[in-house]
Amino acid sequence: MYISEKYMTYRIVSGKFTGLLLGLLASFFFLDHVEELNHPLLFSLGIEFWYAMMGGMIGMAGLWDKHAALNVELQPWIRGGLVGALMNMMLVCFIYDDLQKLLQAFATPISNDTSGPFIIMAFEGFVFGAIIDMVVSHFSQRNIKHAIRQKV
Repeated sequence: MYISEKYMTYRIVSGKFTGLLLGLLASFFFLDHVEELNHPLLFSLGIEFWYAMMGGMIGMAGLWDKHAALNVELQPWIRGGLVGALMNMMLVCFIYDDLQKLLQAFATPISNDTSGPFIIMAFEGFVFGAIIDMVVSHFSQRNIKHAIRQKV
């Protein structure tokens, strides 16, 4: 089977658009608490573009519907959730100090714990990744008949 470039591009672009919308939602959520940071505008823009990039990665990962080693079918919410959680844990490695300040501003019960940003951002990445992959998979199912063609 051969997957057309048009279908692949559609999945990536729709994933980036959905990720950008969720990134805007996340940056508006942090808007009241970013004044504690050194560069609040850069932090907000970074979060927006991070989720757009995450959406593109999830759109690309959605082309594989079976796990290569385990030979099990991957549901969109599992596939997108795992990609989102792993990407957000990588994000925590880059901006750990800023996320720790945000957690202390929210006064969460795990704000003084050193693993707090990892836990919260992994959960948020799983939820956002699952949402992105379910939206992208839903809208790309309409074009699936035109997307897959036999290689001649």
